[in-house]
Amino acid sequence: MSKHEVLLSVAIDFGTTYSGYAFSTKGDFEIDPTKIYANEDWPAGNIGFSRKTPTVLLLDSNQEFVAFGFEAEQMYNQLAVDQEHEEYYYFRRFKMKLHGEKVVKNDLMLEDETGKKVNAEKVFAESIRYLKQHFLKMLNNQGKVIDDSEIQYTLTVPAIWNDSSKQFMRNAAKKAGIDVKKLKIALEPEAAAFFCQYEKTKRNENTFAAAEIGTKYMVIDLGGGTVDIALHQKLENGRIKELYQASGGPYGGTAVDEVYIQLLTRAFGGPMMYQFRKENTYDFLDMMKEFEVAKRNLKPSGRLSFNTRLPYSFGLCCKEQNDETLAEIVSENNFPFKGNIKVIGDKLSIKADLMLQIFSTVTAKITDLIQEVLSQPVAEGCQILLLVGGFSESEYVQQAIKDKFETEERRVIVPAEAGLTVVKGATIFGHKKHLGIVTERVIRYTYGIATDTEFDAKQHNPEYKFRIRNKDFIHTFLSFMEKGTSVKEGTVIKKQYEFEEFTRGAGITIYSTTRDVKFIQEGGLEKLVRINVDKDAEKFFGKKVTIEVSYTFGDTELEILVHCPQTGNSFRANVAKI
Repeated sequence: MSKHEVLLSVAIDFGTTYSGYAFSTKGDFEIDPTKIYANEDWPAGNIGFSRKTPTVLLLDSNQEFVAFGFEAEQMYNQLAVDQEHEEYYYFRRFKMKLHGEKVVKNDLMLEDETGKKVNAEKVFAESIRYLKQHFLKMLNNQGKVIDDSEIQYTLTVPAIWNDSSKQFMRNAAKKAGIDVKKLKIALEPEAAAFFCQYEKTKRNENTFAAAEIGTKYMVIDLGGGTVDIALHQKLENGRIKELYQASGGPYGGTAVDEVYIQLLTRAFGGPMMYQFRKENTYDFLDMMKEFEVAKRNLKPSGRLSFNTRLPYSFGLCCKEQNDETLAEIVSENNFPFKGNIKVIGDKLSIKADLMLQIFSTVTAKITDLIQEVLSQPVAEGCQILLLVGGFSESEYVQQAIKDKFETEERRVIVPAEAGLTVVKGATIFGHKKHLGIVTERVIRYTYGIATDTEFDAKQHNPEYKFRIRNKDFIHTFLSFMEKGTSVKEGTVIKKQYEFEEFTRGAGITIYSTTRDVKFIQEGGLEKLVRINVDKDAEKFFGKKVTIEVSYTFGDTELEILVHCPQTGNSFRANVAKI
């Protein structure tokens, strides 16, 4: 047996609110692909144990790692109680920062809960390193002796993320100590579908695994930060064809939290909420944790009021900023939520109808996204909506989607432990050789390179021209793959590019875009990677040189192979994509 043969597949599900991992051995996978072990014993303080741990990172004043997850929460809470927290860095829900960035650069900075900044790659890398080390320690405690070179790592990312965000996660994983040659990037809705179609039909036939070959289905991954929607068709032997490009938006579980904060801001004032959040960070986080627990129990037909304890500091800030107590404000005739919000002692009571409105604000966005995909011609005949991800475990969310989309011809299915389907599916993905299980994908971007074209005053903008050796040129965007193209796994696009005069720094720059772009200076392009081809090629400087480039599509990453016949040099790069 080869020393570097994959004996174990481990998937790291790095979520907005919660993270975790799962793994399976090669032997178990060959017997039963669903025999996957997820760490479900994260110590969770008063609630015992949890299936995942919060995506929370604590660094000390020197930006060195202190703790992650529940332990980070507990340590930071104690530091805040002891008034010793200000020099520490406390990060939570920072994954969504990548969703909002058009281009994620190496110098991207993240603000912690008190506004202090740390390099984003360090924050992500320290978090991934902790999850990897926790997994290895767990293996060691179980007496399993496996060399790191025999482990295949898979990192999950939203399918709707742009290329640079996915590449950023690969770079962070490398910095965390994961060999990138043993790292795969799995798209979250695809991973969930992998697991659900392998899962045996143990209880009844109303499961995703029982769906017939050829069935069109939609995966709706409702996570903490984002909603990820993919339209697939089920093929033979557990394989998948993507029918429509992944879509979605920032409407996961944390979006409900934001609406709740907006409600409190409208009720008690922006200055008051700003002061409370800034000066009483511990109390604010504690208040939001209580809301997190309470919102999971919201029933679609519930008529009980939502009751939560307000921190003492909340009332103090209200009195200081508004010169009125909480009870006085909610009793005023012009209070915007008159009759729907009451303050009784240290309790905030919100009527069920208003709480349902908070949820419906977000679920309306989700159902709009689903409807948009279902309205596409290629979605005709879609028979199954598969709800996965932690937010899909909300009964209110399930019912909202069923009410709008479930018919005699279309079923809404929520698998058991929907919050673990992504990480378990990613574990299966890690075992699959070569390009995995998806046989065909729809390209989300147009890809191309920058090339120099001689300036033509009749068709080129003079603002874009530049001069080289007494000639005017313009940077042109030359595409090699168009957005919306359906490609089979392993599709290879071969191109040749010529350098009239080979120079130091010669190479190709790969861009992606969703727009119709002709010139680099127009904007709207995302720079993915720069590949220099001048290494050890000084004797060819000044001469005409041709490079051959192979672009391999169909996996979760674009593979680029550059070969220069004259110099004999070859260069390879992977770009997280699609």
